[in-house]
Amino acid sequence: MKVRILKSLAELGDEVLDRITADSSIHLDRRWLRLIDAVDLATCLRGALDLAYAVAYLGDDPVAVCPFFRSASPTLYFAFSIDRFYLTGWQKELARVAPERAGLLRLVRPLFAAYRACLRATGALPRPWIMATSPLSPRGGIAVAAIGEERAGAARAAVIDALKGLAAEDGSILAFFGVAEDDQGLRRALGQASFDEVFFGHDMAVDLPEGGFSAYLDGFKASRRKMMLKEMEAVRREGIRFAVETDLRRLGPALEQLYDRTASKYNDEHVRHPPELWDALQQKLGPSAEAICAWRGESLVAFSELLHKRDLWVPHTGRLHADEGPVYFSVALYEPIRRAYELGATRVWFLPGAFESKRRRGALGHALYSCFWCPRVRSRLLLMPWIRAFGRMSEKELSFARRPSSYLKT
Repeated sequence: MKVRILKSLAELGDEVLDRITADSSIHLDRRWLRLIDAVDLATCLRGALDLAYAVAYLGDDPVAVCPFFRSASPTLYFAFSIDRFYLTGWQKELARVAPERAGLLRLVRPLFAAYRACLRATGALPRPWIMATSPLSPRGGIAVAAIGEERAGAARAAVIDALKGLAAEDGSILAFFGVAEDDQGLRRALGQASFDEVFFGHDMAVDLPEGGFSAYLDGFKASRRKMMLKEMEAVRREGIRFAVETDLRRLGPALEQLYDRTASKYNDEHVRHPPELWDALQQKLGPSAEAICAWRGESLVAFSELLHKRDLWVPHTGRLHADEGPVYFSVALYEPIRRAYELGATRVWFLPGAFESKRRRGALGHALYSCFWCPRVRSRLLLMPWIRAFGRMSEKELSFARRPSSYLKT
C-alpha cells in the first residue's frame, strides 16, 4: 500500500470512485465526495479550512479514500473545532438549555478560561488541527473498496499512518470525527494506531418493520398510536399538503430561509445552506437528494432534506413557525418514514438532536465517536484527560437515547 494526499479527486474517475465507495454510506459516496469538492466549504462551515483526501493505492489501483481538512479558524462550525466544542461551546449550550445553572456557569467560566490559557501557553492545544471527516455531515470514515478484509485493513492502516505523519510534522492534533459504532474495522484500526476513542453523540434511527406505514404505527401501544394519528389529522385539517420535491435548485432560496430561521432559534452555530449548496446537492446527488415540503396553499411552511442510499437520511429540517409542533412531527418524522417505505429503505436516520421527541416515535440512539491522536506529550497529558471526561459525562447524560420508548409494544 502507498498513500497520496490529493487536493481534489478530479483525477479519479467516477467509475473508480464508485468501486471504492460502493459499500459506504451516502456521506462517503462518490456523489457526496464530488459535492464537497465542488462547494464553498468555508462559507458553509463559517471558517477557513483546507480540504484534502488521503488515497490509498494497491499497486497503481486506488482502493481507499478518506476526506480530511486542516483548519486553524476560530470561527469554524463548533462541532468541527476541538477548541470550541470541548472548551467553550458547551458552556453556551448549557446556558441555553439549563438557565437554572447560571450560578454554576459563573463559577466554571473563569476556571475554564484559565485552563484554556494554560493549554494555549504550553502548546497543548495547537493550531491548526486536522479533522478526518466528511464535511457537511456528522459522519467520517474511510471508504474502502471490496478487496478482502486483510487488504482493507492494510488500506485503513496506511491512510491512518499517512494522516498521523501530517499531524506529526507540525504537532497538530488529528481527530477522526463521527466514527459510527458499527464501523468495527475503522474503530479497530484506530485503536491499534493508539487513538483515544471518545463518545461524541448519537445518531437517532428508526428500523422499519415490513408492511408499510401502518406496520410502523402498529408497533406502538394503542394510546400512543392514537396520539400520533391525531397529530397527523391536525395537520390535514389545517390544509397542509406534503410533496416530494426534487427541484432543489429552484427551492434553494426558500429552503435556506426556512432552515436559517429554525436553526437560529437555538444557536448561531449551524451549518449555512446557501442556494448554491442546494444547487450542488441536486447536481451531484441527483435523485438521491430530495426534500419533503409542507405547503399551505402556495406557501412553503416547512421542509425536510432527504438523502438516500440504501438507508434514508433526514439531515436537516426547517419550518416557518417554531410552535407548529404537528407540522414538525409530520414533515420531520412521519412523512420521511412514509417516503422510506416507498424507496424500499429499512432504516431512517434522523441524526443528533431532539432525542426525546424522536425516541417517543420509535427512534433509538446509535453512538458516534471522535478518535484523537496527539503527537505532543503535553497534549496527551493536559488536554486529553478533559476530553475523555467530557465524553464520559456526555455518554451518561444521553444514555436514555439508547433505551426503547415505553410507548412501544415491545
